[in-house]
Amino acid sequence: MHNLKEEVTSSVCIHLYEEPKQLPCLHIFCLQCLKDLARTSARHGKIKCPLCQVEVAVPESGSMETLPDCFYLKNLLDILAIKECNTLKVTCGNCDQKSEDASYCFNCGKFWCKDCINAHNILREHKEHRVLALIDFQEEDFEDVLKRPAFCPKELHEKGLFKFYCKECEVPACQTCVTLEHNRHDVEHLEIVTRAVKDSLATELDITKKSCQTMSIYIRELEEQTRITEHRSQIVKDQIQQTVETMISTLQQHERKLVTEVENQTKEAIEKFEKDKAKFQDQLKQREKVITQVERQLERSSGAEIVRAKSSLNDLFRKLPPTPAVLASSCEGRSLATVFLENQALLHSLQTSGIGRLHKTAEQAIHCTVELRNEATAGLETWLELITRRLDEEQRYFTNFSADSVTVKIASVQNGTLAGDMQIKNRNNGRYEVSCVPKQAGEHRITAVINGQEFSEFPKITVTKRSFRPVGLPWARKH
Repeated sequence: MHNLKEEVTSSVCIHLYEEPKQLPCLHIFCLQCLKDLARTSARHGKIKCPLCQVEVAVPESGSMETLPDCFYLKNLLDILAIKECNTLKVTCGNCDQKSEDASYCFNCGKFWCKDCINAHNILREHKEHRVLALIDFQEEDFEDVLKRPAFCPKELHEKGLFKFYCKECEVPACQTCVTLEHNRHDVEHLEIVTRAVKDSLATELDITKKSCQTMSIYIRELEEQTRITEHRSQIVKDQIQQTVETMISTLQQHERKLVTEVENQTKEAIEKFEKDKAKFQDQLKQREKVITQVERQLERSSGAEIVRAKSSLNDLFRKLPPTPAVLASSCEGRSLATVFLENQALLHSLQTSGIGRLHKTAEQAIHCTVELRNEATAGLETWLELITRRLDEEQRYFTNFSADSVTVKIASVQNGTLAGDMQIKNRNNGRYEVSCVPKQAGEHRITAVINGQEFSEFPKITVTKRSFRPVGLPWARKH
């Protein structure tokens, strides 16, 4: 009942529909709600649907009454009234009196109070009408109300059934409508036109459903492409960062090597300078000592003493170590400077070519399956077939998937031991032959990476233990 009330409640006035009318956009509103909308919001002969905002032309007559009725909602309103008859009274369609003890005529589509139903049943034209007391309604009776045929609402048309369709006016019509309003129009039986329209709509529905399926596949493919692109983007960023880190590490190694070399050269040069300095300082002290002795002798001695000590004084000079030839030039030679010469070619290459470049390859969202071709036995060659498909499950050969773009790992679930002698052969039809030699028995997990996309949701394979049977020797059979 809650859902039923929601179905028959107007979204504009939030009350049960009264005289529901349908707009060309298929949305339904009360007649009075549409009148109010036309009076307050109509511009240039058009109103906007309150739900979808589509502009709808006001009928040429200017009256919203000419809009088509919604018989389905009218039937639902009758069902709601019948279901609530125990708590709420229904209005008699003849005397407008509210009554609990009422009946419903399926042919008239009206409620009749206890007094009016007697008059209704007396009339000869109502002899074939189906009448049922509201308290006697069963579920199948509600279905009959819901599927009740549409009646002509025009005055004096005596609730005639819509049995015909005017092709010129494109409206359903009762017998009276055909006689009075469409007598020279091209009229067809409504059932025939309904079947044709249903067939046409069924065809369009089928086409639209197929297009929806195709679009759903494309959407899933785009979602998968998004996932793959994000995954590949992360891989590429990791590669770039790894490359830069490797380059930085390599540069730092060269830096440390060159710095160490400079430090060693500097240390070696300074040690030599210190050694020469000590040597020269010793010779300088010897010379200063001789100078002091000779000057003191010259200052305090007389001429006779100086002459007499001439040989001794000369011996002091002779015993001095020889003065290094061209001392200044020798020092300049020892102080050779170490300079750093940049690798201009490397810098130029890095500035012009960079650390690498980005390359776009065709990516397609795919499914992947694996089929085991023979019994997997530890120590023996095992054959599998890797099959790639698009999301629509159509097997497809991807020309950009070379053998190098496909890697397969088969590892023991127990300890992760990988199968050896892995070989992959591209059969150029979306299939890849995979051969390997499992090293141990037990369950194994298969993982495949195709053009950067990882697949691991494969059924596990069981590798059996290799068995041996004894072979009898010829001499043993003789005995």
